[in-house]
Amino acid sequence: MSNQFKPGDLALVIRCKLVPEMVGKCVELCECVHPNETSFHPGGPWINDGDAPCWIVAGDGLLSNSVRQGVAPHPFSMLPESHLRPLRGDFQPEQQKKEAVHG
Repeated sequence: MSNQFKPGDLALVIRCKLVPEMVGKCVELCECVHPNETSFHPGGPWINDGDAPCWIVAGDGLLSNSVRQGVAPHPFSMLPESHLRPLRGDFQPEQQKKEAVHG
């Protein structure tokens, strides 16, 4: 994906099949976990057994799906990069850019 996310960026969750309650949440990106990698970020281990990069994210009111607990409240979660929309700089919707210019 070409979003060029980096740790500390804010993003909007735009889809989440396993935990649909996450859609619409604003999250902070913590760490990228590439396919077939494991991260030991707090709350982990976080295992990406998929075929696309995932991000460990932090935010209020998050839910995480774990083998031990199922879906439960958690300060961190892990989502595929394709399920996130950046909330910074050049990625603002065109309408917001026009409003900022024409004030």
